[in-house]
Amino acid sequence: FYFGMRAALRLFLFAFLPVVFATTGFDLSYFQGDVPASTFQCLSENGYVFGVIEATHGSEPELNPYISSVMSNARQYIPNVDIYIFPDPFYDASDLIGGYITDLINDGVLQSNMVWFDIEGTQYWYSSCA
Repeated sequence: FYFGMRAALRLFLFAFLPVVFATTGFDLSYFQGDVPASTFQCLSENGYVFGVIEATHGSEPELNPYISSVMSNARQYIPNVDIYIFPDPFYDASDLIGGYITDLINDGVLQSNMVWFDIEGTQYWYSSCA
């Protein structure tokens, strides 16, 4: 009986822990434009605690012109906001990403948040991973 209870407890924990630690969040693209603080206030009031915002202009080799404003607005209401980058495979990754990171730090976008890379399409993967 003792081992059966321990097994049942483990099963319960493994089944429900992902739900307990789930985070309600959003993904905001460049194409949403300069999102006002009131939008993030509404998201916060409805349980959103995490967001990831596109820092680039799609897959173009340039930063999202709204990223500084949107991050500033989001940080007023959302406790954890990260950014994501679509790297352009036709440019040197070190130079391109290095430039992005420098600019994002200087603009106050990158503080203690994470940077995610959004790599879509197998044509961008290393050949052994496709």
